[in-house]
Amino acid sequence: MYKQAGSQDDSDILNEPYWDDLIEELDQWLKEGRTANFWWRDDGVGKLNNQLERLLGLRKKLDVSLALSTIPTLVNSLFWSRLTQENCITILQNGYSHHNFADTFEPKTELNGTRPLEHIIADLAVGMQKLAQHPQAIPVLVPPWNHIAPQLVPLLPEIGYRGLSGLDHRPRLTLPPGLKQYNVHIAPVEQLKNKDSGGFLGTELSIKRATKNLKDRRNKKNSDGDIIGLLSQHAIQDEDTWVFIEKFITCTKRHHAVKWVSASDVFGVTE
Repeated sequence: MYKQAGSQDDSDILNEPYWDDLIEELDQWLKEGRTANFWWRDDGVGKLNNQLERLLGLRKKLDVSLALSTIPTLVNSLFWSRLTQENCITILQNGYSHHNFADTFEPKTELNGTRPLEHIIADLAVGMQKLAQHPQAIPVLVPPWNHIAPQLVPLLPEIGYRGLSGLDHRPRLTLPPGLKQYNVHIAPVEQLKNKDSGGFLGTELSIKRATKNLKDRRNKKNSDGDIIGLLSQHAIQDEDTWVFIEKFITCTKRHHAVKWVSASDVFGVTE
């Protein structure tokens, strides 16, 4: 069931292919008295550029919370000054330098097992301290390229992390006490292996993944409960991806079975 449409453009979404399946699944949630809690994470934040301005502008237009997965080595005083003008944002930590330490032809990763663990942990701790300058920073780690060596995970709470966020199709990790994991599940950017750009995955496949995630949760086949994450990558995504993200949030936000929440709400952390 839909709330009153905010514009003609909102209504037009329902006439496009593939969106009906998503709405029908959300209708089932409503019939069962359930609420789907969506959250939005954007990775690779740290540089002031036109893409970041577009992202912040879109967040304001859509009026939802946005988690900025931020690279500590990229930020400076100008970056923090710009973010002081923004509301409804949360700062997460996107690794330390976003440097790729993988071997040639291996999937990109910063937090792998090729370096001494104490060096990696020291980098992460420095990065956490730097991001703590922002009042909306929370101790949640987003591993670059959504890869992290399993042996690092037990050490994260020891330096203050309370959350970990990756990508849904990665294997789930064994978590130590005090560490929560909530991933993103809808990732419309199709990033080619070892490339720094990405095209749109496509409306059909993106909507199918969203609908499947909702159905799995409704049928209790997913351990994340009623929390579903949307991933954007402002620095590399193409125009079709921008359009899809706006339509997806607009479409779901108007449904009575959906609530868009902040990363702080998801992880239960306020600072």
